[in-house]
Amino acid sequence: MEHTTVSDIVNAAGGKLLCGDPERPVLDIAIDSRKVKEGDLYVPIVGERVDGHQFIDQAFRNGAAAVLTSRRQTMDSADAWIQVEDTRDALQAIGAWYRDRLEIPIIGITGSVGKTTTREMVGTALSAGYRVYKTPGNSNSQVGVPITISEISRADQIGVIELGMSEPGEMHRIAMVAKVNQAVITNIGVAHIEQLGSQENILREKLHILDGMKPEGILYVNGDDPLLCQDNPGTGIRKITYGLGEGCD
Repeated sequence: MEHTTVSDIVNAAGGKLLCGDPERPVLDIAIDSRKVKEGDLYVPIVGERVDGHQFIDQAFRNGAAAVLTSRRQTMDSADAWIQVEDTRDALQAIGAWYRDRLEIPIIGITGSVGKTTTREMVGTALSAGYRVYKTPGNSNSQVGVPITISEISRADQIGVIELGMSEPGEMHRIAMVAKVNQAVITNIGVAHIEQLGSQENILREKLHILDGMKPEGILYVNGDDPLLCQDNPGTGIRKITYGLGEGCD
C-alpha cells in the first residue's frame, strides 16, 4: 500500500480508532500473524476453525502498524487498534477504497477452469508493452482479491486479477472491490455446482464479474461454450467471443 496511514485505514474500513497513532504509515496487509512485517496492517479473519484474533499479540510483536478487531480485547494504548463490525467486510472495504485511488485499468479473469493459465497468458502478452501486476498464486477469493488490489503500486500500468467464487454472492463482493475495466470468462463448467445448483446458476454468478465495470467495458467470452456464447452481458458493455468455432470474433 502506498501513501496510506492508519487514519486512512480507519476511514476506508468505516471503523473507529480505539488507540494508537493515526498518522503512522501502513505499508502492506497481512492475514497470517506469522508473516506480518514491520508496518503491516494485520487483519484477523474469523474462520470455521480458527479465529485470527487469537494471534493479534504475535502480529504486534512482528511489527504490525495496526490491527483490525471485531472483538473486545485487552489492548496496549501504544498500539493502533481499529474497531470494525466484521474484519472480512472491512478488508473488502479497504480494498475497494484503494482501488478507487488507482488510475490503471484492471482486467479480471474468471471461469470454472483455466483461470490461472489465462491470467498468466494475458499478463505475459501485456508485459510486452506495459508494467503488469498479476494476482500472486491463487489469491482470488473474498480475502485474496482486496489484498491483491492493495499491492498494486503507482509504477504499475495495468493489473491482471483472477477472481474466483464457490458460493452465491461471492463474485459480486469481489467484483465490487476489483471494479475491472475488462473481463475474461474462460468457460462454465460444474465446479461448485453443489453450492450453486446448476450450470445456469454458475453462469449468472460468473457474470457478476461485470458488477462495478464502467459502461465502456469489454467482456471476452469463450464462444465455443454453449452457455457463454448465448448470453448478453448488458447495456453498454461490449462482448467479444473467442474460440475455434464459426461465428467467434
